[in-house]
Amino acid sequence: MTAALVVLLVGLFAALRNARSPVHSPEMLDDRHAAARAAFERLGCAGCHAMDELGAGMDRASIRDWATGTGAARAQLPPAVARRKSRAVSDPELEALIDYLAGERNW
Repeated sequence: MTAALVVLLVGLFAALRNARSPVHSPEMLDDRHAAARAAFERLGCAGCHAMDELGAGMDRASIRDWATGTGAARAQLPPAVARRKSRAVSDPELEALIDYLAGERNW
């Protein structure tokens, strides 16, 4: 009985999440994920982070601040790290990276 309730709730939550998420083709999802991974690697994020560990519990604005070394994050980062992260501000795939790190993997 408990297992059936858990399965039912998981299905309900998935349906609700999918109802809020825009529908995109698998090819578009693959392109966005590839763009996010390319930005992560190009910007040198992998030197200190694993891609899947970032962004948990953070809103998009906070992720942007930490990814770019701006806003509230700037005061908490060593100056050299903030300078290195500032390169991300103009990266063409920054939005895809933020989407991915925010958990929007079902764009």
